[in-house]
Amino acid sequence: MAFIPPVLALPPEITAEIFSHYVGTSTHIPPRSGGPLVLAEVCTRWREICLSTCSLWASVSIDDRCNWNHQVNLLLLQRWMARAGNHLLDLNIWMRSSSPFPILSQYSSRWRSLRFRLNASVPFPFPNGTRVLALVRLDITIPNPHVAVTVTAFREAPSLREVLLSSLGPSQSILLPFVQLTFLRLWRISLQQCLDMLKETPKLEVLSVDTATSRHSSLQFVSPTLSMVFPHLHTLSFCTGSSTVLDHFTLPALETLKLTSFKGDGVARLLELAVRSSCSPRSIAVWFMEYEMSYRCFRAFPSLEKVEIFAYPCSPEPCDGCTLASLVNLLNKDDFLPALCEMKISHCPTEISSSVLAEMLVSRWHGHREGVARLKSFHLSFSFSAGIGSSAIDELRGRVRPLKEAGMDLVIERTPY
Repeated sequence: MAFIPPVLALPPEITAEIFSHYVGTSTHIPPRSGGPLVLAEVCTRWREICLSTCSLWASVSIDDRCNWNHQVNLLLLQRWMARAGNHLLDLNIWMRSSSPFPILSQYSSRWRSLRFRLNASVPFPFPNGTRVLALVRLDITIPNPHVAVTVTAFREAPSLREVLLSSLGPSQSILLPFVQLTFLRLWRISLQQCLDMLKETPKLEVLSVDTATSRHSSLQFVSPTLSMVFPHLHTLSFCTGSSTVLDHFTLPALETLKLTSFKGDGVARLLELAVRSSCSPRSIAVWFMEYEMSYRCFRAFPSLEKVEIFAYPCSPEPCDGCTLASLVNLLNKDDFLPALCEMKISHCPTEISSSVLAEMLVSRWHGHREGVARLKSFHLSFSFSAGIGSSAIDELRGRVRPLKEAGMDLVIERTPY
């Protein structure tokens, strides 16, 4: 009897599952490395499994590194799409050429997610009659905001729930079924356009707004009496920009905040929003924020159970309040983050006394402080630029090892950059 390697004795469905992890979430066409074609070349059995497993062909990326004027590449794309069978498709299209779009449009009824860069200098590549019944997620970037364009191809998308729009210019518009969306990310979009869209999205659960690098004017007049209530919105991400948009929100269900480079004016508006909404956020993540602004947010929300702080990897010499020690001193107070259960500090630019940190963690872990929750998880990573040596890291770890052995989720490390 011929010897059969164990890997070839696996049931086809198990082998196909292993193949899906190798292929990953997306394969470039033409493939540069990996992908189902590589697996199909190994042996006859693997080839049969690859060619019969539609999911291996259903997630693809297309970009300008391929010459789409060559017929052989278009033929490869056509056959690749056919291999996906009836499986839903996830497409990532990042190119200027419109040659592949007629082929892709043939399969529009099976698009599940679509991410693409729209070249506004050429006609929109999908016909208005395109049917996108299965489309759940749409991500559109328009690199040239100065060319007028109106996108109507996705207004009839009954399954659409998640939309990401980037770099929408003042003379550009996209017609979408906003009323059914639960996730919306707006990036480099004017204040007026942002509000116009949000007025049509009463079912939002997650909203991300980033106007920090907007190239378009956001100084249009917006009625100060405009008010929008989002009863289901539980997660808000906001980056530096026109924080006046917060003046128009009421978010009674808000649970998670993600703030990037927030300034004093933005923090003040956020706190007013919290009072107006009577919300009690449970989680907050702050990125690249001044320590004082971060602490104001923390103090304003005593309901916070999870806090994440991401500092600048390379920070100038910090002032007295911008040290890890100052945060630890605040955590020793009962009225500062009393509900805190998880804390993660990344790229910390300053060091701290091992005994001071250990005392705070012991105090928070044992839960003997009335009205203060037990701190169950604490992750701390020092920035490479902080100049903290291995011996200092080892000393910190040694001090807090008893807490780790007692069950606390405790990580202390140094980032490699």
